[in-house]
Amino acid sequence: MASDDRPAKPSLAGVLAKFERADEHFEALQAEIAAYFEANPYGTFSDFNPHTGKHSLRIDLRNLLPVKWGVMLGDVLHNARSALDHLAWQLVKYGPKGLPAKEGTRRQVHFPIESIKDRFDGLPVLSYFGEDARRIIREKQPYHRGNKACLHPLAILDELWNTDKHRVLHPSSMKTSGENPTLVIEGPPSLPGIWADYAVNVPLEHGAEIMKFRIPPLIVSTYDSTWGVHVWKEPDVKMKGGFSVDIAFGERRFSPDQIKRIGMAAGAMVALLKPFLP
Repeated sequence: MASDDRPAKPSLAGVLAKFERADEHFEALQAEIAAYFEANPYGTFSDFNPHTGKHSLRIDLRNLLPVKWGVMLGDVLHNARSALDHLAWQLVKYGPKGLPAKEGTRRQVHFPIESIKDRFDGLPVLSYFGEDARRIIREKQPYHRGNKACLHPLAILDELWNTDKHRVLHPSSMKTSGENPTLVIEGPPSLPGIWADYAVNVPLEHGAEIMKFRIPPLIVSTYDSTWGVHVWKEPDVKMKGGFSVDIAFGERRFSPDQIKRIGMAAGAMVALLKPFLP
């Protein structure tokens, strides 16, 4: 995330070790996710309302999403956030004032990530950074994005890291419309009036509806002369192709790609600030 071909500065050794550990956890998480989907953990089934002609295609979930994925993500976040705090410690240590003499004040040394300007300006730790380092840290704060500050990679890192301290970041999922399935309906040669709707962002949960469609009831009925009534027949519906699923974490459902960008943003901060370290 933050290394190059040159030997690391001694003052950056701990920072880069934290990033390397975050990379290891992230690669392990991605491998777990890939193995889960290779095992074909879900399929589909359908249900039909003969009175309305409405048909639903639903998810048949065979294996639940592993809770341990959230624990593994927590390891990624902890090491990435800790790397930035280690960086802040080194910047203060080698800054114009050095580390605070009082232990209580030393505990305030951290890498600031703020979505509100006034809150950032009021941080005591800012006075311990050198002027140039403080300027760069300020320029990269999420608050510069205004009402979209929460979408800044560093803001996402801080949000997920704080969440993980109190509860496991349970993995969830969302289905996208990238691979719309094709319906194959066995019946009369012509089925006029078919209406279909393919849902998006549906949780990967058993029974979740991913597609709904309607066939006019008369098209799927036959007349029974013995009883003198129409007999409603459920159409034989099969799905050709599949649907894509994205894994997400947290209440705002961040994808692994977004989490990867978190690491890239944190690593970029190291690249910008390492000139101020011996």
